[in-house]
Amino acid sequence: MSPSSSSSSSSSSKYQMPAADWKIVQALPGNNVCCDCGTADHPEWASVTFGILVCLSCSGPHRGLGTHLSVVRSVTMDSWTTSNQLMAMKMGGNDAFHDYYWKHQTSHNKNNKNNNNKKVSIRDKYDNDVARLYQLQLKARAEGLSVIPTELPPPVVRRNDNDDDASSKNKYQGFGSSPPAPPKRSKRQLISTTIKWVAPVVVVAGAWVLSKAS
Repeated sequence: MSPSSSSSSSSSSKYQMPAADWKIVQALPGNNVCCDCGTADHPEWASVTFGILVCLSCSGPHRGLGTHLSVVRSVTMDSWTTSNQLMAMKMGGNDAFHDYYWKHQTSHNKNNKNNNNKKVSIRDKYDNDVARLYQLQLKARAEGLSVIPTELPPPVVRRNDNDDDASSKNKYQGFGSSPPAPPKRSKRQLISTTIKWVAPVVVVAGAWVLSKAS
């Protein structure tokens, strides 16, 4: 083999899923058709985050979800040099995702199960807590973690610099949230307080009158 043909072969193999891994992925249940439309045979596009295969037409809406939800790669054209990505594809599968999805989805969405997902948009199907938890579990398994998450982490609450000021301003706003009224003083307390403040004034005034008289 000439150096140029060797270089061409090496370059070509870099941009596709290794043949041995692709054979395993293709054999997974449900991977013979697109995970979403269910009609396209032998799909060659993958959503790595869900470990599924989709057709070219459905890969576009997946890209539209953003990489935080669905990382899309071509089996034949993109690089597959990350072992975790390959492991996710080999541990996933279209049927594996659907089995989990329909098992944990709401009864409303389960009504669409028998229609090959045609009534479920790709955004509705993957942009929800059930799909996100599956995504986290598959990632943990692909990375070989011993602890598989069973629930989503709590959402991150971003603090605003004005939160404290707004909170203090609104502290007593709203029905039933008025500040407590000051305690009422008894008559004896009022007299005592009056004497406390008036007595010094009387003493000073009396001393001044005496000084004038003398």
